[in-house]
Amino acid sequence: MEEREDGVDEEFTAMQTVFRALEPLDADSRQRVVKYITARLAITAGGAGASTMVSGDERSEGPSEGAKASTQGKFATLAELFDAADPKTNIDRVLVAAYWVQVHEGAESFNSYSVNHALKDLGHGVTNVTGAFDALKGQKPALVLQLRKAGTSRQARKTYKVTNAGVEAVKGMLDG
Repeated sequence: MEEREDGVDEEFTAMQTVFRALEPLDADSRQRVVKYITARLAITAGGAGASTMVSGDERSEGPSEGAKASTQGKFATLAELFDAADPKTNIDRVLVAAYWVQVHEGAESFNSYSVNHALKDLGHGVTNVTGAFDALKGQKPALVLQLRKAGTSRQARKTYKVTNAGVEAVKGMLDG
């Protein structure tokens, strides 16, 4: 810890400043700000003594750190992951791309547009991506969860998250 001559702990002062700046923001805004700052300052997670606070929902439904680590180093691009998983149906294609966005790109949540955009870049765009997400949500256990819906229309933007079961399904595709 840095302590100035006047006895002020600069690290604690920085923490107070960051807390005051983030406190009025909603959870998504906080996540974007923290993600930007950590990238901008080249801060890596998991240093000595680092701890991660996880809400109950993320602990039970999101991919574990072990799940992330098991495939993260193996594939440098979505194309490589897609080729290794070799998904046969549009539903499986959407799941693999969603897995990539969440696990490899580090998104806490994502929308259907970002997933389908990634698939289109590979030449595998899905005509009815919302229908594919509905099918993934409808499986037991659900492979994807819908976290929120912005707007009232049928075409409203929906935000999703891959569950542990979804992560395991992608791993099953990778294992053959």
